[in-house]
Amino acid sequence: MDHQSVVKWIGSRIDRGPVAFLLPGDFSTFSPFHSFVEHFYDRAEVIPGVSAHAAAAALLKRSFDIAGVAHTAIVTSPRAITRDGRVSLREYGGEGNTLILYMINLPIGDLVAELLHPYPPETPIAILENIACPGERVTLGTLEDIEERLDGRDPFGVGSTSSEPTLALVVVGGALVSGEKPDMWDYRYEKLWKPRRMK
Repeated sequence: MDHQSVVKWIGSRIDRGPVAFLLPGDFSTFSPFHSFVEHFYDRAEVIPGVSAHAAAAALLKRSFDIAGVAHTAIVTSPRAITRDGRVSLREYGGEGNTLILYMINLPIGDLVAELLHPYPPETPIAILENIACPGERVTLGTLEDIEERLDGRDPFGVGSTSSEPTLALVVVGGALVSGEKPDMWDYRYEKLWKPRRMK
């Protein structure tokens, strides 16, 4: 349905009782449902779930921001930022940055070629498919070997005519393999928590 038809459909039902939607994705990031919440603003309630990138961090048992390794985590989509050709992923990646990529619309070879501009070939990459859903799968590698590790599989469904969405998230950066030194805990304790007598 177009936007006006959906608004009318919700409106005709909300007069009879609550209408609920389970959003396929994160309301906070790349949500196509935002305009409906704005339309029904006072009558709308958004119940937060777990964002896909938070679920990915939990699945990987990794923080995307690690002192001395990655000071910035950037959540974006090549589909959103390459539509008009004005900017590219190479402007967002690089040392100290963890890239978290939604809605990949590039073949893996093209994605890697783009990421090799800001990152060296040995940079870790994770492709997470169907997080917390049936068929959950994690492929770990580096920019130089991830295509080989996928063994011809296309986790992004580029060019697919299937009506089923591909639920793949990509994480790139040194935070995927670097640990945080225990002395960072002590640094926080001495500099941040102890002076404030935090318990």
